[in-house]
Amino acid sequence: MAEPERGAATKLSKSEIAARGHIHLREGIESYLRSARGRVWSEASRRDKLHALSAAVRRPGLDAMRESERRYREQDAKRLYYLSMEFLMGRALGNNLTNLGIYDEARAVLSDLGDDLEEVQSLEHDAALGNGGLGRLAACFLDSMATLDLPGTLVLRALSLSRGILATGQRRS
Repeated sequence: MAEPERGAATKLSKSEIAARGHIHLREGIESYLRSARGRVWSEASRRDKLHALSAAVRRPGLDAMRESERRYREQDAKRLYYLSMEFLMGRALGNNLTNLGIYDEARAVLSDLGDDLEEVQSLEHDAALGNGGLGRLAACFLDSMATLDLPGTLVLRALSLSRGILATGQRRS
């Protein structure tokens, strides 16, 4: 089999992307704590541990995103853009771990470090914007698109009714 050209995009399977996440998860956690917090796991606060795990999960998530973007460009895929005034996705860490196929690995890594994944996850704030209803529907559409491997993006448009509506760069009373 011929070597790919230098700089050429290499198609990765979901299992290969997940394997990369498995390999780098603990290194990512420890690297974040060392460089961003100046600590090791045993000295880190609960919040530092949450941030370290979240940062470590970001790398395989970005790898998966880049692979999807490459595939969409290669196939000249049409994309769906869903505009929502509300967005009620809930907590992201557990969802990201599950979607990347590294939930069990994260549980094992945290267990090796003497912690419980569910306890660390419980510290994550719910990133909800809006009050449900259409916001939850937007999140369901996004989850469904990801599950079906459909190209698409949720566009969140923040609107503050209490501060007035912004139009053409001008605030209206």
